[in-house]
Amino acid sequence: MGKPVSYAQWSLGPYCIGMKLRSLRTQKRLTLARLAAETGLSTALLSKLETDRMVPTLPTLATISR
Repeated sequence: MGKPVSYAQWSLGPYCIGMKLRSLRTQKRLTLARLAAETGLSTALLSKLETDRMVPTLPTLATISR
C-alpha cells in the first residue's frame, strides 16, 4: 500500500505550482531566505509551498509573483 496523498498534493498536482515556484526561484538565483526577505513571507511557508505540503492562497501567490 502506498503513502497517503495529502489534499494539497492531490489538488495541486495537475498544476505543479510547487515545482514551478522552486524552478523560477532557482533560475533567478534566489535562496529561500532571500525570497522570504523580498516577499515578507517566512522561509517555512515558502518551503511548504515548494514541496506541495500547503495550498497557496491567491494573495500569497500574488505576493510571490510581484
